[in-house]
Amino acid sequence: MATISQIRTAIKSKLDGLSTPAVVYDVFKLNTDGHPAVMFEPTELDSQILDTCNNLRTYRFGISILQESETIERNQAMDILIGVFDETINAFDNDFDLWGLCEGGVNPLWGRFWLAETENGNILFVDFTLECKTQYHIT
Repeated sequence: MATISQIRTAIKSKLDGLSTPAVVYDVFKLNTDGHPAVMFEPTELDSQILDTCNNLRTYRFGISILQESETIERNQAMDILIGVFDETINAFDNDFDLWGLCEGGVNPLWGRFWLAETENGNILFVDFTLECKTQYHIT
């Protein structure tokens, strides 16, 4: 059984190993120390009783990738954003169960691309959710 802390640490380590992001954060923030930036936080959890001795816990983590589009053209910023997204999602696809922590694999769920006008200028985002299930043995 993996804890949410262990899964969070594994996600951070996986994201730190990517080559394309300038910075990685384990909290959401708009003011970053560089772009592209990748950040994540736990966003949802669920638990299901399997039997009298086991629960199935589901942890969902929101992942956001940000790329500023003030100093470069929007199409160039989108190309960078898509490149980081591809590397990120591929890293989780290639490590199906996140070092054995997620039973049945890490499931990337829905996502979306969007643009925000902030005090720091225009920022392109892609947000998506990772889901990890783990079985808890009741003692």
